[in-house]
Amino acid sequence: MARVLFVVNDTPYCVWDFDIHQHNKAFIKSINHRYFEHLGKIHSAFLEEEDKQYAAIALRAAYSHALETLFALLGATLQAPDCVVGWVLKYRPEELRGFVRKVVDRQKIYTKLSLTDTQWIEIVKATTPINSGDVEKIEKIHKNFAQLWTSFAEDFLDEDKTFEYNSIKHGLRVSMGGSFLAMGLQETLGVPAPAEKMRLLENSTFGSSFYVPEKFDKFNLRLKYHSLNWVPENFIHALNLISMSIGNLLSFLKVFNNIEDEDTKFFYPSDETYFEEPWKRNVRVHHFSFASAINIEDIAPLTTIPSPIRADWSPVGAGESVQGSSRCA
Repeated sequence: MARVLFVVNDTPYCVWDFDIHQHNKAFIKSINHRYFEHLGKIHSAFLEEEDKQYAAIALRAAYSHALETLFALLGATLQAPDCVVGWVLKYRPEELRGFVRKVVDRQKIYTKLSLTDTQWIEIVKATTPINSGDVEKIEKIHKNFAQLWTSFAEDFLDEDKTFEYNSIKHGLRVSMGGSFLAMGLQETLGVPAPAEKMRLLENSTFGSSFYVPEKFDKFNLRLKYHSLNWVPENFIHALNLISMSIGNLLSFLKVFNNIEDEDTKFFYPSDETYFEEPWKRNVRVHHFSFASAINIEDIAPLTTIPSPIRADWSPVGAGESVQGSSRCA
């Protein structure tokens, strides 16, 4: 019987098994870093077609999926390179965001690797040991990946983008397509300015609109309608670079765990300007939101959970049905 100790962010775990290391090797070898690159290729072909909005939203979802995969694998590499499978099985999204936030803020982290600092550049150097005699070239590649992961972390921690991703993957509760924003001076209070006097600030082809909850306190909230505009071509290049990054982490893990694999190599763009592609195309207005002008002072807030014995909140047991609109199960 063997065991491996590790932490997920700050939470300790211990995995027991008769052959943990073999399971860890099999798990690492099962991951294919080209999956997200493939998604980019598949959906990019339809951005000029009639169903371009479906392709755009699929690319948007793939980008967030890829970001989570990258940072989960990075967290496992730093905290449990000898039990990647255990780390990946136990992390929760909020723990992963907390871990990435620590790196961004240069806070101390638990790690099994020898790091002199938690800067992205030090993490890249530790996990991407490129073998080349050109020291200047290696330093430039490391610097580019560090800046890339910095930008990816910013997107991964962006709350609006997290809400958007959750709205896409949980029931597709988004309106697909970009939005336009125009402003004009009202001549009469409460009467919108006429169309000819409105000034168009943004008109994006691609993006999404969705509802988010804005909390007053534990029980009370209001609804906010949020719109994000973006350029799907950026996600195609981001997916390519995330695939490279995942491939590099997998190569490091194979070396660390003595996994013999002819595909153990480190990837980087032949043209260093490619690192800029995910942010090369832009929109003038990235996001805006609308909500009713309601403050906590305007309401009689709910302070306790209503008693279940009240007639209008009576619980429903197995086989029973609810009659009318005043009861809820």
